[in-house]
Amino acid sequence: MPEIIDHYNKSKYGVSIAEQMIRVYTCSRITRRWPLWLFMNILDTVVLNAYIIWTFTYPN
Repeated sequence: MPEIIDHYNKSKYGVSIAEQMIRVYTCSRITRRWPLWLFMNILDTVVLNAYIIWTFTYPN
């Protein structure tokens, strides 16, 4: 099996968890304006990353 496929198979689980967490704790709203949609998706990702950093820094 090529190395890239092996890496993908090992790391796809983390992407699935991230998508599930963003779906549950999203700030997105229905909009027709693509800049607003893009901003809300970026904000969701930033908030998730901040949460992950916080939990690694303060595990208790």
